Amino acid sequence: MPEDPKVVATTTCAAASPRGPPTDSALPAGGRGWVSVAAVALGAFVIITTETLPVGLLPDIAAGLGVSLGLAGLLALVPGLSAAVAAPLFFLGAGWFDRRTVILALGLLVLASNAIVAVAPNFAVVLLARVLLGAAVGAFWTVVTPVGPKLARPARGTRAISIIAAGVSGGMVVGLPAGQFFGTPLGWRVTFAAAGGAALLIVLAQALLLPRIPPDGRSHLRDLTCVTSPAP
Repeated sequence: MPEDPKVVATTTCAAASPRGPPTDSALPAGGRGWVSVAAVALGAFVIITTETLPVGLLPDIAAGLGVSLGLAGLLALVPGLSAAVAAPLFFLGAGWFDRRTVILALGLLVLASNAIVAVAPNFAVVLLARVLLGAAVGAFWTVVTPVGPKLARPARGTRAISIIAAGVSGGMVVGLPAGQFFGTPLGWRVTFAAAGGAALLIVLAQALLLPRIPPDGRSHLRDLTCVTSPAP
């Protein structure tokens, strides 16, 4: 009987890159695992809220920095472009790093982005801060999906991913109205400073709640091809 080409392709991709030994026993079980999943979901909420935050603040940002509304619109566009570039680079370069360390570093990058926006003297600096945020978003997407099942154990991985996805959805829903609600009375700089404060609180919570999450091993270009190529 001929072999299913999809199965062959999947097997080839799985075998293409060596992985480290299973280390699930080092991860928390039960309630502690779900608390860790919730901490990751909160991190997702803050990252996505920060990504969408400028949409409701563009007129104020444009006026404050002395640029056109169209130019200010780049602040909402650039993070997506930066994420598209950062995601494959992170996929290839961060395979050996402990996932807890990576998640904390991404949270600090979000904090730095918000802090820079809050004190930026001109539009170019704000735009650079948004590029940094996009890099954090792209890296976050590559690490968050496999982390959920590791924290909750594979048998409950789908539920863990759903909880993290709820944090993402919440950020998409909250970002725009939050910008308008806080930005109008307080100003856009204070709003981004508050988002930075929220990122700091989440990083501190994750530092306390997340266990060490061993990496799966180094990724290679052929792994990226397997991820991005459609199944035959």
